Amino acid sequence: MRVLVAALGSRGDVQPGLALASRLRRAGHEAIVSAPVDFAGWAAELGLPFAVSDDASVEKLLKEKIEDFSANPLRVLRFMGSLVHEHMPMWYARTLEAADGCDAIVSAGQFASVSAAEKLGIPCFGVAFSPTMLRSREHAPIMFPWQRMPPGVNAAMWWFLARAIGLMTKPINASRRRLGLGPVRAAFEHIFDVPFLLAADAELVRIPADWRGRAITPTGPWFYDDPAPLDAEVEAWLAAGDAPVYVGFGSMVHDDVARLTRIIVEGAARQGRRVLMSKGWAGLGEGQLPAYVKVVHGPMPHAKLFPRMAAVVHHGGSGTTAQALRAGVPQVIVPHIMDQFYYAERLLQLGLAPRGIPVKQLSAQKLAAALDATFALDPAPRRAAAERLRAGDGIARAIAILEASIKNRGQTTFSRGEEKRGLSPVS
Repeated sequence: MRVLVAALGSRGDVQPGLALASRLRRAGHEAIVSAPVDFAGWAAELGLPFAVSDDASVEKLLKEKIEDFSANPLRVLRFMGSLVHEHMPMWYARTLEAADGCDAIVSAGQFASVSAAEKLGIPCFGVAFSPTMLRSREHAPIMFPWQRMPPGVNAAMWWFLARAIGLMTKPINASRRRLGLGPVRAAFEHIFDVPFLLAADAELVRIPADWRGRAITPTGPWFYDDPAPLDAEVEAWLAAGDAPVYVGFGSMVHDDVARLTRIIVEGAARQGRRVLMSKGWAGLGEGQLPAYVKVVHGPMPHAKLFPRMAAVVHHGGSGTTAQALRAGVPQVIVPHIMDQFYYAERLLQLGLAPRGIPVKQLSAQKLAAALDATFALDPAPRRAAAERLRAGDGIARAIAILEASIKNRGQTTFSRGEEKRGLSPVS
């Protein structure tokens, strides 16, 4: 089996795809990764064939467009719309080229994958790391930060999103013409009318009742367990004192990093805790810092690091949230954008974390209070979640689905709009 793993976005979007591709290879299959140029070096380190889907650096783009890439859904949609119009032809051409000779495409946000799969006559599986990627009256769309809204309001937001994405119909059809494919009527249905793998813990997320019968299969999270050891300097620092608080916001960017760093340092100081700070794409840790703060400039293997922390303060991305849950460590969520607000709400409802603090509302006092609150929570729900996630294997389930789909390809219809795609619908 030869699979193209296509991902569009930042590290949180691409990392699970790299994990899937690595496991596919270990299972005796071939896997090619298609992603922005930022991740070419990482794929090379893992020995994975890599096809650059976009020459523009995602990190550079986010930093240049920081005001647009915010929690304001209208600005996010405008940003995404301009990006799609500018980059769509490149995505289509390169995705089709990378998928040539493949038996299936697994796509995390790469809009061109559906058309490429149609052109090649192979199945395309979408990947969602949060239910908010997929329409339901029970939650708002991913770029809307509002939780606990009435079903009618959620439905209205989905209607608005479908109309906004509908503006992509024209450039999508222009790209499809270049591939020799017919036009689609609506971009939203075109992009999302494929079977989806929900790479999330089915007991953490809420599976909506109105998904019943749809080709959406929860697999569990796709963990990337970095084989690299912890940095020797970090190891020595950890051994030299009490378990610290980890603070890291991954690929999130900020317009006042010095102020954010001060807030983190002061908030932890009120707790009397050491701080292990991940620089991330924002560049946390600028300026003179007290001795109890250690700044790490590169990525760290969370699976090895988090179990040694007193608590983890992070942005609430799906991958970081799942890793912290698997480690069984107290969490504080500081959501910035997208589904981070959803995960902050779910952890609150399940007694796994205190109420999240949106990054624009973060202060030293609120951070210290949230750390107090997370340490005071009943540890039983955390322990149960950790045991469940350690026992599960979302990537193995995803590979089994792909293998069954390819095996049954002769009996399976892969034309758009049909349910018979080798996936078990939500029941």
